[in-house]
Amino acid sequence: MSQALKSIIRRELKRIFTDRRMVITLFLIPALSIGVIYSVMGYLSMNFIKDVEAHVSSYVISDAPDSFKTFLAQNAELTEGVEVTYVSGETVDTYAPLIKEGSLDMFARFNDDFDSRIESVESASVYTYYNYGEDYSEASFHHFVNDMLDTYRNGILADRFENPNAIKVFDVEDLSETAETVNEDKASGKILSTIIPMLISIFLFAGAMSVVMDSIAGEKERGTLATLLVTPVKREAIAIGKMISHAIIATLSALSSIAGMLLTLGILMLLMPNEVSIGVSFGYSALDILYLIGLIVMLVGIYVGIISLLSAVSKNVKEAGTYMTPVYMLIMVVSFLNMYAFNAEPLWKYAIPIYGQIVGLKEIFMYQITPIKFFVALANAAVTWTVLVLWIRNLFNNEKVIFTSS
Repeated sequence: MSQALKSIIRRELKRIFTDRRMVITLFLIPALSIGVIYSVMGYLSMNFIKDVEAHVSSYVISDAPDSFKTFLAQNAELTEGVEVTYVSGETVDTYAPLIKEGSLDMFARFNDDFDSRIESVESASVYTYYNYGEDYSEASFHHFVNDMLDTYRNGILADRFENPNAIKVFDVEDLSETAETVNEDKASGKILSTIIPMLISIFLFAGAMSVVMDSIAGEKERGTLATLLVTPVKREAIAIGKMISHAIIATLSALSSIAGMLLTLGILMLLMPNEVSIGVSFGYSALDILYLIGLIVMLVGIYVGIISLLSAVSKNVKEAGTYMTPVYMLIMVVSFLNMYAFNAEPLWKYAIPIYGQIVGLKEIFMYQITPIKFFVALANAAVTWTVLVLWIRNLFNNEKVIFTSS
């Protein structure tokens, strides 16, 4: 590395790290904001679960047969946290407004002569009404159908047979945990792989965008880039030096955001009750970590190259921001494309710039990455970065482009 290149890198890094506002904006605010957002989301989610569980459900049941009333009286645990009101001859018309406004959770109506139909083995029905737009109402409906009515139905079937076990043809028992057939790391990786690769990609681009636009388009606008270009330093060294320093800063900015997210995730896992689990664990090897760092560096290089290219052809920061908006949207779309794809991707997809690196990030968390896939992604990144560097070098050597400012 030439002395001129080193001096450009030092200049750019010094400009960032000696600016308190930039340090706070690039490294502290993203990590803190993500930590606060995820902490609040986790806190609200846990409170929501507790709130639904603590809610006292209100049922109105019309024409309930004596057998059902007796059943509930004998199984008091099914009515814990539930207020049941029995009425006769009522229809849903009376109670629909109450369900809609949330003051009543559910209305149910049994067939006329329900018990006699059951005794004569005729078809009988229970009509239910609830508001699926209300969480309390939906939870009440599922409790009524899945707990109360299913248990009631099984009791009726048991009465029809001398041997109650005759109604139960067979049991299905999941013994996966005892037989150790589940790959816990891979199961956990499915959760991490749906969101972390997408966030890494977006954080990297956002971190690079804020730094690069100010360093190239901003310096063009202020006139400081023109002063730098007339120095004895080769323009190629200036362009490459800026890109390397921008890549370092963008990587550190993204890592601070990711660290804030992972720290928050760890805190939430500690604060969650023992009976609640989000199914996340970390069992990645040192090689997986190296793959992760490598793919992040690849993405940073490509993103910095794209943003540097657009900033170089822009007259000012505002114009660069205009060019950047559709590119940022495209990066977000590409980042979202494989969020819910859990099968191993074919090798050729790793040859697609940006998409190949994001696929690689996902497969790292899914424990599916292989050396050949990594090196294909590395090759496509190297080719892409070389093309971008050569293009940007030519722009820096083009007087009409690089000295144009607003």
